[in-house]
Amino acid sequence: MTHNKTPWLKMGMSLWIHDAKFKVIDCRNPRNCVLETEKGTRSSLDVVGLFLSGHVKLTNANNDDTSSIATLSTSVEELKRVNAIAKDFDNLPKGHGKLRAKMEKLATKYGISISTLARWKRNYLAKGVSGLCHKYHQKGGRGKKRLSPEVEAMIKSGIETHFLCRTPKSMDETIRLIRSQFAAQDLVPPSVWVIRNRIKSLSENSVLRAQKGSSYTKDQLHVSQGEHIAIRPLQEVQIDHSPLDIQILSTDGRQVVGRPQVTLVQDIHTRVILGLYIGLEHPSFLSVSKALRESIFPKDDVLSTYQIHADKWPAYGLMEMIHSDNAVEFDGSQMDHFCLVNRVEKQFRPIGSKEFGGHIESGIKLIMKYVHTLPGTTFSNSKERGDYNSEGKAQIDLNELRKLIYRRVINIENHRERDELGGLSPIKMWQQAIDDGWSPRMPADYDQFRYSLLPYKERQITRHGISILGLKYSGPCLRHWRAQEKPSKKETYRIYYDPVDMRWADFVHPDGSGTSKVSLISLVSEHPISLEEIKAAKQKSVRYPAATPDLHLAHQQEKEILEEASKKNKKARKSRETRADNKNRNVSNSLSEPEALNSSIDYTRVPDYAKTDNT
Repeated sequence: MTHNKTPWLKMGMSLWIHDAKFKVIDCRNPRNCVLETEKGTRSSLDVVGLFLSGHVKLTNANNDDTSSIATLSTSVEELKRVNAIAKDFDNLPKGHGKLRAKMEKLATKYGISISTLARWKRNYLAKGVSGLCHKYHQKGGRGKKRLSPEVEAMIKSGIETHFLCRTPKSMDETIRLIRSQFAAQDLVPPSVWVIRNRIKSLSENSVLRAQKGSSYTKDQLHVSQGEHIAIRPLQEVQIDHSPLDIQILSTDGRQVVGRPQVTLVQDIHTRVILGLYIGLEHPSFLSVSKALRESIFPKDDVLSTYQIHADKWPAYGLMEMIHSDNAVEFDGSQMDHFCLVNRVEKQFRPIGSKEFGGHIESGIKLIMKYVHTLPGTTFSNSKERGDYNSEGKAQIDLNELRKLIYRRVINIENHRERDELGGLSPIKMWQQAIDDGWSPRMPADYDQFRYSLLPYKERQITRHGISILGLKYSGPCLRHWRAQEKPSKKETYRIYYDPVDMRWADFVHPDGSGTSKVSLISLVSEHPISLEEIKAAKQKSVRYPAATPDLHLAHQQEKEILEEASKKNKKARKSRETRADNKNRNVSNSLSEPEALNSSIDYTRVPDYAKTDNT
């Protein structure tokens, strides 16, 4: 190419070479072009060589719209290609006939049509060599956008407002609202397909997180990172609560009292359901303690109650670790006391991570699937329930429900073969561990174990006795220990109480010699009375002296009120049914030492794996 045939290089234009601005003073010899800096210093440079290497930024002398040749070109080969095309265009003949023949040869040479070659020539004559470069950055295609940043921002804002929210519009409605927003500002709205493609390009994770929340998104898209494994029975158990999807009736009036709660304890290694508790009261450490006690001791009384063969449920023993969620009944001082006394470790699942409790969730799901087959079920949601009248179809009371669920768990769920256990059932898996030499650990001292499941308070002895939760207790032992106190120092004593039967509490002797019973003042009852009943009686009693409350009178008044209200109010019926259930089961008596402790089984044996430095 001759020096005078570089139309893109003109006198007076500006060049940017290595981020420095130059003005073209003399370009008659492009290989030795005279350039001037902004400070007036002049120098001679090979502009063509710098241009071919991609280090030159060009600008039109009439404006400052710059275009980087290095940016527009994909490589040095691309720069050589456009210069070769420019050379062919510079050598085109002037005559029309010869020009046509030459253009056809060039079209064949580059493998394009005559019309495409003519367009290249027009771009070259209008913009110089830069007009021959492929402007890939100005084209669309997969993952690329042609709209201006302002338009894209408006589309994105409209999608976030109308589609990525907890009350999302449909896709078509979102598109109409976004287009109407452009029209309201006298702007040309983007096409329907442009907005639709922007919505479809959103990831499923971002859409679900915006519309359903992070918890739902995690449940739907979570990929397990591993398996929760225990290598022996009772190495780890999981515990959890759940309301049962069924409406139950009262035992006497056959009126609907509501949905019961289930507390389940399951072993991780064998998948055996170790124990459960079903009641109408709200989940608390009381329901936890009942489920734990049933899990730890042999099930002779349960099997006898529900008339099930004695060898159907051989699983029992103290666990090494309890895995649970972060509910207050699992993360409180009472649970800490139980674990400390019985050398049990606590482990909590991360907050909002239900997948860490997958075993117990599966166990509860098995029970729930069975409950959905019983009359009066509420099913999982209103969509599944349809027009089924749960309260109208209810036929089962609390005791009948317990019998059905216990028989289901003992006879079927614990004996059902499972793929994750290699085709064995949970009970066979448990028995296999025993055959291999493993044996369960049992409490060495039953009284110590019993107190570990009861709540306690630290209190001082006053002349009125001891106050627990606003209730006054007294007994001969209190006078004895108060008489031995030094006048300058008031001692603090530990008192255990049973929330199911508040008539008595256990005073722990500070010298470790044992415990003594202290009785609730001004309350005489033949049946156990729970803490919940006493609280309700206080609220409903019309006459309640501040110093010595007549709790027996308050209890009788509360009983009459509940009996009258039970005909109208489900909550009252539920409260009355809970009280009746506590009396029938006589939970406080059930906490006495079980007959199994007098059997030939050595419950004090501690396996080697469970021994610590303190044993």
